[in-house]
Order: sequence, then structure tokens, then C-alpha cells
Amino acid sequence: MNPTKLITILGKILFLFKDKDISHPCIQNPKKILIIRSGAIGDVIMTTPLLKSLRKHYPSAEIIYMVGDWSKKIIAGNKNIDRIISFPDNIIYQKEIKGTLNLIRQLRKEKIDLAFILDKSYHWSILAYLSNIKRRIGFNRIGLNGDEGFANNINISYNGSKNELDYYLDLAKLISINIAIEDEKTEIFLSEKDELFAQEFAEKNKLSSQTIGLVPGGAKNPGQELDLKRWPIEHFISLIKLLLKNQPNSNLILFGGPGDVEVSVKIYFALKEQKINTDNIIDIIGKTSLQETAAIMRKCNLIVTPDSGPLHLAAAGKAKVIALFGPTPAHRFAPKQAIIFQNKPSSKPINSCPCYDVYGSYKKCTSPDCMNSITPEQIYNKIAEIL
Repeated sequence: MNPTKLITILGKILFLFKDKDISHPCIQNPKKILIIRSGAIGDVIMTTPLLKSLRKHYPSAEIIYMVGDWSKKIIAGNKNIDRIISFPDNIIYQKEIKGTLNLIRQLRKEKIDLAFILDKSYHWSILAYLSNIKRRIGFNRIGLNGDEGFANNINISYNGSKNELDYYLDLAKLISINIAIEDEKTEIFLSEKDELFAQEFAEKNKLSSQTIGLVPGGAKNPGQELDLKRWPIEHFISLIKLLLKNQPNSNLILFGGPGDVEVSVKIYFALKEQKINTDNIIDIIGKTSLQETAAIMRKCNLIVTPDSGPLHLAAAGKAKVIALFGPTPAHRFAPKQAIIFQNKPSSKPINSCPCYDVYGSYKKCTSPDCMNSITPEQIYNKIAEIL
């Protein structure tokens, strides 16, 4: 038997008589609330509507966000939380027992009343239980492994059929928190310094009224690295050539993190080799912070990006976004206002698109066809239509 399934079966028995009463004081009037989300930057940004709803419903509670070191900067400055507890990401991905025990000891000292466990794996629910958190609300991931939410007091069923953002808000609705329509949008909080940085950047580079952002890298975080999520560099080069030829007054800004510098080098080398003038291209890959990047994205008319952190950074910063999806399902991970490009599944199941499952596995993703089939001409035509 699958070890995870065996654990879930035993867990259901052990927690058979858990308290599911939503009227409990720890739910109705908690003094301390913990949000647990260990994912990448985009995953954390998608939780921000829940944070806003919790802050409105529990104005006097202390709201603490627990997140990995990789993503903690994106939640810094969020006005709907009071504190951040961060931890080295390898505690989770490398299953470090000592680090996990230290985290449990730290949480026990906090004396938390209520936790919203946004990760689907039973590991986090057990960690919350061992941390003496009085009431735990999360997901019951239904599938081959059984019911993974056994250690939570209250669950909603999760099968990946809708947007992650909606699932997070469903946790609030489960305990009768009203969600306003205006609260369903993701947020990123920028300082005056970030805004000033972007304004000076725009003035220094003389950004035109047609400024287009391109994200040619991405899809890297401590948990995984998946090149199949990237749009081919050759496609980005072809798109850049189309834009430089047909939109000569446009500025093109290349966005990305320090790990994407090599992508920038390849793009410039290819353009120089073809004797294409790159004066209208501004490369800031690896040169700005997350908040500075988001602030500059607000100066763009449009951002073209695959499914990665910058996609959610742009959307949260209220930029118009063309989102390129392949292995991951757009209905789960795309910002709701994004213009989505995702090809249809092929006739061969092994190469179907999307192929990412509810357990976070890419095992069925074997072909780059998902992203390759989105053509530069398709994207250029959409950009021209928008502009």
C-alpha cells in the first residue's frame, strides 16, 4: 500500500472524534491567527485576498504569516498581517527533522488559537497539531492518497477544479466570513521608495506610451525547477523582432530574477548576431527587488510572461498581463484578469497539456510541446490588438 495512503487511513482513525464546531471561541474570537503557506512567490501572492478578508473580520486579532525564506519578501509590508515567521525552505524539501522540530517549538511558544493551513499536504496539518494550535482549518485533498486533511478540525474538499484563490476564500466562507467582490483581487504593497524608484526609472529611460514587459525566464524556486513552464527563448527572440519591426516606438523591458541572467545573455547574443538594434530594449533581469520589479511593471502597458512568480507580481500590481500556460492548468493558477494562452491537450495522454496534478507532480509532463505550440505570431497579434 502507498505509505501516504496508509498514514491518511491511520490519521482518520486517530482524529475520528476531533471537534468540528465552528462556533468555538478560538474560531469566533481568536487572539492569534496563523497563516501557513510554504509555496513559491506566486502561491503566496494568491493568498492575499484571504488575508484582507481575515483582517476585516478579525480587526483586533494578531495575524501571523508563516512562509519560507524564498517568498517572505513578497509578503513584507502587507498591511493585513502583523508579523512574519519564516523558515529555511530546505526544512520542507529536504525533510530536515531538526529544523522542523525547532519550528514546532517556536510555534508552541506563540500559543496560537486558529490556523489556516493553505498547503494541501498532511505534513503541515500534523505540524500545526503538534504545535498546540487549538483550531486548524485547511484542505482535504481527495485522491489516491486518501483524505489528507485528517489532522485539521475543519476542511473543505480539494480536487483542483477551480482557482487556488477561490479555494483560499472558501476557507473563510466555511466559518461564515463574508467576502466582498472588491476583496477578491491579489495585492502587493509598495513603499513610497519603491514608487519613487519606478518613477525615476521611467524618466531616466524615457519610457514611451507603449512599454511592453517580457519575462523570458522564471519557473525556478527551492521546491522545483521546470524548464517546461518556460516559453522557448527562440520564441521570445522572434516576438522581440516582431515588436521592434512593427512597433518601433515601443520600449521593451526584460524582467527576471538573478537566476535568469543567462537567458538575457542568450537573447542579446542572438539579436546582436542578427544585427538587430537593441536600443529600445531595457534589461533589468536580476537588477531589481521584487517590490521594485512590481513598481516598474505598473509603468508597462502590457506584460508577457509564463506561469511563474512575475505573472502574479504583475497582476497584483494591476498591470495588464498576457499569461502563457503549458504544463500547469490556467484555471487553477492564472490571475483572473489575465489574458490566457494555453493550447488544448494532445491526443496522446502522456503529452497532454496541462499535465500538473493535484499533488504538485509533473511526472506526466514529458514534452515541451505545451509551450512550444504557442507561437510568437499569436502573441504579437494579441499585443497589437491591445495596443
